[in-house]
Order: sequence, then structure tokens, then C-alpha cells
Amino acid sequence: EYLIYNTQASSPSKGWRYLVTMMESFPERLGWVEPSLKFGEETVKLVRSIGVGRTSVVYEGIYKDISVAVKMMKNANYLSCIERERAVLKELSELDSPHIPKILFYDENTLVMIPLGEKVNNLRKTDIKDIINTLKHVHSYGYVHRDLRKYNFLRSLDDSKETILIIDWGYGTSNREDTAFAGALECMPD
Repeated sequence: EYLIYNTQASSPSKGWRYLVTMMESFPERLGWVEPSLKFGEETVKLVRSIGVGRTSVVYEGIYKDISVAVKMMKNANYLSCIERERAVLKELSELDSPHIPKILFYDENTLVMIPLGEKVNNLRKTDIKDIINTLKHVHSYGYVHRDLRKYNFLRSLDDSKETILIIDWGYGTSNREDTAFAGALECMPD
């Protein structure tokens, strides 16, 4: 028995034709990424996907036996988000806060950051205190996160203190800039 598909069909591709169409697509469009990434002489090995957001996919990676977070933009439409996040995190690195990720490497659509974190199911009083103090420090430095919500808090896997992390600074901005609304609509006050 032979597989035959109708090239004259006006309906969307299904079955075998759909598979052939998919396989002819660019690997990046299918969500395929290289198993390791090069940043100059440095190599980061991708281990597994750990999260998907509106604009990016986050992978667990390994760099010199250190677990890292590798954030990759889904497509070129979101490059401005990663550029903004990179700029904000670069500025905030001067605060040397354990609650703000540090960038190890980057390119036009990827950020490699430490520490790696895991989803937080329940915030402790000390977590809330740390978040508030960190945000006060960030605000006094002239920056605003603009997308605070439960999904943007992680618990660090790097230390026994289980430090709370404030992540996803892609909508962050200097509070001196005159910018339009940004953030998650579901978190906007009524």
C-alpha cells in the first residue's frame, strides 16, 4: 500500500502531507535547538526545557559543572524584550543582589544566567521581606520591574538558604523613561 496525498486539496494539510510540510520547515520553527551553545570559547550544554512564556523558552543548562538558566526568544518579534532585559540586568548587576539573576553570556536572542531556580509554590514571610527590600533598592536605583506576578519568583537551587529570585526583567525599565504600558494584562489592577 502506498501513501498518496492530494496536492489539489483546498483543505488544510493533514496526516502525511502535514508531516512532510513540517519536516520541510526550519528546525527553529519546530522548536528544535542545538544541544549546546557556543559563546566565544565557552560552551553551555542544554539539559532540558524548564519553562515556556509568551516570548521565550527557558532551558536548564550546564556550564563548567554549574547549573544555569538559558533563556531563548521564540522568534525575532521578541528581540526587543531580550535586549531590554539584558540592559536592565546589566545595570542592576551593580546592586550585587542575591535576588536578581546575573548574566554570564548572551547573544542576540539568548541569555545565560545564574543561578538556576525552581517554581515557588508558597512564599514565606522572609521571601516577601526579601522581595520588598530588593524592589525598594531597585526603585531607588531608578528601575521598575513592571511584570511582577507569582510566575516571576523562583527559589534558587544554588544555595542551602533557598534564596528567592525575581526573574523576567524583559518589561523592566528606568523609571525616568516616559514609556507606554507593559506587563501582563491579567495582573493589571481593575
